[in-house]
Amino acid sequence: MLGTQHEFIAQEVEKILPSVALTEDNAEKTKDLKPTELIPVLTKAIQQLRVEFKAAKDNDATAIEELHKEIGALKAGTR
Repeated sequence: MLGTQHEFIAQEVEKILPSVALTEDNAEKTKDLKPTELIPVLTKAIQQLRVEFKAAKDNDATAIEELHKEIGALKAGTR
């Protein structure tokens, strides 16, 4: 085995994205995934997370800046 391998469980993915799951026509109704259909979905999710992370980071920076201003005002006795 080369390095760490990660796998999806078809039954778990099917609950969230039924369109990427396959059910074989056999007695066991074996599940499989269409991995190429996962790529755009996962890419879009990563893009959305990056946007949300940047927004949260910007909000944190703004809040910290405002706190510094308030602390400065308190130290100066202007508040």
